[in-house]
Amino acid sequence: MGLYNEGDLHFAWYNRVVPLFQEYFHSDSERLRAVIGKEFMETVKINAALQIALGELYDDGRTQYEVKQLVGDPFLQALRKLAAGAGDGNDAGAN
Repeated sequence: MGLYNEGDLHFAWYNRVVPLFQEYFHSDSERLRAVIGKEFMETVKINAALQIALGELYDDGRTQYEVKQLVGDPFLQALRKLAAGAGDGNDAGAN
């Protein structure tokens, strides 16, 4: 991937990796949050006017999330936490 420093890693994460997951989980921010970690996501507050505009498309039973931009140490810590959690036996297919 041509990663030589933290800036390269940040660019690759937010411009290559996350967009692929966003496309895969195009309408399910809860699953996206489960995959990339809660540190990289924040809750979206939807105001009443937007709820009305969305009409039947608005699902008030689901929490919506959006990707949060992290930089510096918080970014690296979130990636470390995500990497440490990989293969921890909590996923559905673990034996």
